[in-house]
Amino acid sequence: MNWKTIVLGVIGVIFVGAIIYSLNEFIPSIEEMNGIKEEGNSGSEGKLMIEVKESIGAGEGLNARAEARDEKGLKEIIYESVNKEEIIECSNQKHCVGEFSDSFMKKGIYQLKFTSINSLGEKMEEKKKLMVLDEGKKCLDGTAFNQCSEDKPVYCEEGKLVNKCSECGCVSGHECLSSGECKGETVELEISEVKAEREYVKPDAPVNLIIELKNGAGKTALKGTAYLLYLVFSSEGNEKENTYNFSLEKEVENGGIIEAEVREFNNSGKGFSLEEGSYSIEVKLFDAASSVCCAEAMSEHFEQEFITVKEDSIAPNAPKGLKAEISGNKIELKWSRNSEEDLQEYRLYESNNVTAAYIMYSLKETIPKEKNNTETGYEEGKEYYFVLTAVDYYGNESDYSGVVKAG
Repeated sequence: MNWKTIVLGVIGVIFVGAIIYSLNEFIPSIEEMNGIKEEGNSGSEGKLMIEVKESIGAGEGLNARAEARDEKGLKEIIYESVNKEEIIECSNQKHCVGEFSDSFMKKGIYQLKFTSINSLGEKMEEKKKLMVLDEGKKCLDGTAFNQCSEDKPVYCEEGKLVNKCSECGCVSGHECLSSGECKGETVELEISEVKAEREYVKPDAPVNLIIELKNGAGKTALKGTAYLLYLVFSSEGNEKENTYNFSLEKEVENGGIIEAEVREFNNSGKGFSLEEGSYSIEVKLFDAASSVCCAEAMSEHFEQEFITVKEDSIAPNAPKGLKAEISGNKIELKWSRNSEEDLQEYRLYESNNVTAAYIMYSLKETIPKEKNNTETGYEEGKEYYFVLTAVDYYGNESDYSGVVKAG
């Protein structure tokens, strides 16, 4: 073997080694691509656990679940991808779950980031890698691209769910309209109750309603039947109208009850809110094909003093007279009732983590305004510290009450 052969052999070994190093350094491992490798939690002693698929087809919906635990209380869980950022509020609970949905239209490897933040601002992070394959493109409900859903007349049109009864047909008892929707026989329903999600709101805050409908027509109202709600909010010198279209999500048999949830946006997609005032509400129910101006409503409902809209930033007084007594394996807590007219609830905070500098509280329980007592568990040998706050309907929270100790 001459010197040239030896030199060429050494150069070959170096070249192959360089290639292997590059592959290891820059190409993610199978575990990393499939999301098996987990990044360690950082910044807090809590736990953050993630459930998410390792790979999906392009256009297929992705569901992810993040579960966080932290004794210091959790503020929020954040999901981040190239498509979106979504935040779940945790209200200082020690255990919080966030469920997220997303979709990826192009194949590739994507990073998903999950972050939980506790009440001290400490963060825990988990990163997952998602492999999106160029196959099995589906809409969010699992329907393949350019195919009909099992839920007629829904059609997956290039990743978007649309009504297309000309292609997918209608369920029995419905006819196909030119709009792509299906229309069945409209069974007359009766408005039995109208409830505001919050009876007191600030100006420009969303007004959300739950409207209870009862079927007393003597026959079944079919799934998919479309209706129109016409709403009129009235106060002194002010009147505001809103409309809301909805379809039955399930059959309603004779004597059955179903709820229609009127959320933040009206039919035009614009936000709906009210100016300051005390409002009554009138609700009328129509066939969706009817014109509000000319048709007779199948049902009407009126509520006086239904909702109060007010700019209020004044918190209730801190509760007084908080006492704690140990009784067996329970701690009994009592306090004096607050007298504010707009009082909504009390919030009980607990701590068993005490240092010389501070006591760190986390939300233990939300208590209706009608009560002025509650119970919680007691373990012998442990010390418990409690404070109480009062919260009004506008979301204003009082200062802490005096601290009481048990144990």
